[in-house]
Amino acid sequence: MVVPKSEPAGFEYGTSRIGLNLGGRTYFSSSEDDFVNRLYQRSSMVEPGSLNVPRCQAAGCNANLTHAKHYHRRHKVCEFHSKAATVIAAGMTQRFCQQCSRFHLLTEFDNGKRSCRKRLADHNRRRRKTQQTDQDNKLQLHIASNSSSENLTSK
Repeated sequence: MVVPKSEPAGFEYGTSRIGLNLGGRTYFSSSEDDFVNRLYQRSSMVEPGSLNVPRCQAAGCNANLTHAKHYHRRHKVCEFHSKAATVIAAGMTQRFCQQCSRFHLLTEFDNGKRSCRKRLADHNRRRRKTQQTDQDNKLQLHIASNSSSENLTSK
């Protein structure tokens, strides 16, 4: 009988043994189960406190955000650093933008504002557009009401 080199010498054909080939070695469900189980235990054992806990991304903060508001957990910034004028994040002095919900360099902000120039410009453009349409609507209403009152007086 020819026995493959990866199988033990006591192997008999016809028995239902399924082997798992890992890295040039075949593991069978036998006494080697203990060895395989130990391999899996090592890889799945996690040290206490090393779980993936959401933390503030500001340098040196390490604030645990587990019980923080959803917004702060989502953007990985504690409440203090979300409102701070300057924060060291990613090794650079930055500020958290309330519109973008991310850190930007200080040069992207005007004075002490908490929204970057780009988002403020977009916001102001939308406001101006709404004000312009409101003025246009008022003007059209005024013209329509004047023309209807003129029609009534001319009859």
